[in-house]
Amino acid sequence: MRKVTDCEHLFSSAYREFQRIDGFFSYAGITPAESLTECAEDIHDQIFDINVKGALFCSKYAVKYMKEGKGGSIVFTGSPHAWAGEIDRVSYACSKGAIVTLANHIAKNYGKYNIRANYITMGWTPTEGELLLRKSQGMSEEQLREHASGFIPMGRMNEIEDIVPTILHLLSDKSAMLSGSNIRITGGWYM
Repeated sequence: MRKVTDCEHLFSSAYREFQRIDGFFSYAGITPAESLTECAEDIHDQIFDINVKGALFCSKYAVKYMKEGKGGSIVFTGSPHAWAGEIDRVSYACSKGAIVTLANHIAKNYGKYNIRANYITMGWTPTEGELLLRKSQGMSEEQLREHASGFIPMGRMNEIEDIVPTILHLLSDKSAMLSGSNIRITGGWYM
């Protein structure tokens, strides 16, 4: 979400419908390829608007309603790029690093309200954005999967089914004391 008013509307509408907000799963991001020396201001701003601004302001409203409801769980989806990134992902890497900091900030400062925040480092996954990027580079999904399998110790890319159970666990009361954590679902690719 690029507009703060959209973030506010999302949470106020959900609150009106359900009378509480117990969980927020943040999975938004774009990843145009650009190196530091090629970084364009407009591309950087687009990445930060979607990847950081949207997550931060949605978190603002999630926390507001979670405080009223005496707690909740926020789960951010991130990337190994948060820890430096590949050469052609400078703004994306910085945006994902900012989300690590946001998750830790919420965990540390809002735990007293029984609000938890965790970060999932999602390994190489054939998302729509990844597939579009690779297609623009002349690589098919099949070629991408074959290429990635050479880097990932477990021999394959992540699938959505590899990630969803962890998200559900982090949103549930079964993870009541899990906050400020980074859970890596990378098939051993990033540790």
